[in-house]
Amino acid sequence: MKYTTLYVFKNLIKFKILNQFSSAHRSAFFIFFAFYHFIGIASGQETGLSTLSIISTGDSTQTSSANNINDSADYDKVKSIYDKLVSARGDYRFPIPTVFLRSEVSRVASIDYDKLEIVLEQKAFQACKPFGDAAIAFLLGHELTHYYEKHAWKSGFATEYKDLKVGREMKSVNDQVANETQADYLGGFLAYSAGYGMFDKGGEIIKAMYSSYGLGNQLPGYPSLQDRVELAKRSSAKIESLIDVFEMANFLSAIGRYAEANEYYKYILIQYQSREIYNNLGVTSVMNALQHLDEKELKYKYVVELDLSSHGSRDASSAAKADNLLREAVKYFDSAISLDPNYAPAYLNKATAYALLGDNVRAKFYAEKEATEIGIKGNFSKTVIDASILKGILLAKEGNTKDAKTIFESAASKGSELAKENLNILTNGSTTVKSPSRTQTPQDTINKMTLVSFARKPQFLQDKVVQINQNLTFFQYQIDSLNFKIFYNMNNEDRLINYFMLTKTGKDIKTSKRIGIGDTLDDIIKIYGQAYNRIETPQGLIMIYDNLFFVLGADNKVVKWGNFMSKKSLF
Repeated sequence: MKYTTLYVFKNLIKFKILNQFSSAHRSAFFIFFAFYHFIGIASGQETGLSTLSIISTGDSTQTSSANNINDSADYDKVKSIYDKLVSARGDYRFPIPTVFLRSEVSRVASIDYDKLEIVLEQKAFQACKPFGDAAIAFLLGHELTHYYEKHAWKSGFATEYKDLKVGREMKSVNDQVANETQADYLGGFLAYSAGYGMFDKGGEIIKAMYSSYGLGNQLPGYPSLQDRVELAKRSSAKIESLIDVFEMANFLSAIGRYAEANEYYKYILIQYQSREIYNNLGVTSVMNALQHLDEKELKYKYVVELDLSSHGSRDASSAAKADNLLREAVKYFDSAISLDPNYAPAYLNKATAYALLGDNVRAKFYAEKEATEIGIKGNFSKTVIDASILKGILLAKEGNTKDAKTIFESAASKGSELAKENLNILTNGSTTVKSPSRTQTPQDTINKMTLVSFARKPQFLQDKVVQINQNLTFFQYQIDSLNFKIFYNMNNEDRLINYFMLTKTGKDIKTSKRIGIGDTLDDIIKIYGQAYNRIETPQGLIMIYDNLFFVLGADNKVVKWGNFMSKKSLF
């Protein structure tokens, strides 16, 4: 007899053995059972699961390692793109499938749950080439999403209970369309998160695959080709909407609207979980908390940098609010760490939160041991430097200025501006580095439009309205013929509207001072000086000036820019 986990579990219930457990032990057992049973399904131990493929030619030949293409430039590219996708998702709670490039003509791209491997066929790889690396990321992200979203669970459950009516009914329901659509949607956002930009050619890729493999319009078990193209088109629209919400969260963070940014990240988290989203939630909570601390408590410049000009005195109410926000941040950092125990930035941010809470013991531990040791192992070089700066701050607050100075000098010698500021504070009592000027600059005009004129009578597209929560609504205005799009956020609590007008990616529009797409970070600083705030993004960073921002890619070149403004609603 095969003693499966379900067999054991059903007999534990049948003979009331679980009733003898404490409630805590029963809870622990249920968690263990769910985990172990899922691993069994994922590895094919208890079910007849085989593969989930984006397309099937009908060839039932098993995929074989004998067809692996190793030690080649093509495989190296596939592996590099796959590793970036896995890293961008940052979820290591379960074993990561191994990726292979194979000389097979059967499934285009597929995940095999029996062997825990993702296979991209060489023929599909060649068909992707005209579309660039983003197309490969689209296919691999699609298969990874099947794994992360546990699309094999239903098939496994139905197989296990095939002797029951519920199992037979579950088996008869065709959820292939739902799974494939979700894999397109979340796989596309994963590819964006990994730095491959917004890929809106999913339908063209699918048509290219059908053509390359010589397939007809209708395949058994799949929607028609026309329907798949239409589904891909709609998935692209959903991906774009989720990306726009993510960008809005980053923009709100950049201009200091941290509480609102926090809610936007939470909205994304409902649909897409990653270490970065949890980490961003924690960072916005820390930033929000810093606004409730006074200057005396923030003598030194912590790893999370803010413009502190609006800080007032700290009363009992603001003290409690700051503490609650910091403890909330710790929970978010813990969630990021639970997904990826080797994600050094979350340990550092957790250490900063504890330092601001006044818990120097925990702050030191997470800065010195976790962030530093894990940062060294994972090659998070900047995190290691920032962790040493936090250690220097903690030493300085304890009165050990000698060792603190040594740490700041060492970090400053490695190019850290933050270390230089803290060294000046330590030796001179205050920073000698002047804050960047926030001189008012005129709003730029794009297609004869400025935010000032738009805000007089704002418009929006009804089908792009996103209700973030009961108080926050996200509006968009974008027309294909225009070189810009406008995001704005309505806050029903304070009746404040935050407007952002940004150029569309790839549009060669320049600011009034002749900075545009393709210009470098150095070009921007040369013309506009240092930004008063900057925020890191998965693709690069955002530079914030008084009413102007630049979005830069991984190569530190402008990919889009725009203006922003805030205005009270009259309604």
